[in-house]
Amino acid sequence: MINEVEHYENIVRCLNEMITNRNIESLQHIRYVQGYTGILATEYAKVYPKSRMTKEKIAWIVEAAGVHDIGKIMMPDILISRVGRLSKAETERMKEHTIKGYEMVKYLFDFREDDFCRICQNVCLYHHEKYDGSGYPRGLKKDRIPIEAQIVSVADMYEVMVHNERNDMLFSKEKVYYMLMNGECGELSPRMRECLESAKEQLEQLRIHM
Repeated sequence: MINEVEHYENIVRCLNEMITNRNIESLQHIRYVQGYTGILATEYAKVYPKSRMTKEKIAWIVEAAGVHDIGKIMMPDILISRVGRLSKAETERMKEHTIKGYEMVKYLFDFREDDFCRICQNVCLYHHEKYDGSGYPRGLKKDRIPIEAQIVSVADMYEVMVHNERNDMLFSKEKVYYMLMNGECGELSPRMRECLESAKEQLEQLRIHM
């Protein structure tokens, strides 16, 4: 008989399948984001041993990373299938996927507030927030952004610029690293920059065979 956390982990895996089956995100994208998330979270625990980044919490953040874009299921097909840049109006509409994802997860988890459910909600809602407050949907600044969302955000940006076939311009891993460190994709917290620096070699070496 499975426990409560395992039950919700199974729900997350079902959501993961929904994302790939609707062709919102490729399975490769999801697996790489999860892989990069695991590396970054593990390094965060090493660099900041007093952060309470336990092995259990790392595992939960990795699970949550798999559904960070689940809200895109609620977006119109024309936006999901678009290759290249969206118009300003389309971009604003697409930003709603963060709120939709949060609402879906909160509903499916029966409005529970245990740690795993909270992590999934935070990742869905806040993974596009920026340390300087320029992100969305809430424009949160600095440490108001949950650390799990900061970690998944870096993993997602790294993957999209290195691998994602929907991106109209891909870069080398070395280039992406310096773009992230220099804030060209939005300012990172000092802690995330230090974590990224520590994880650089592992991120570059990660290979996932589909």
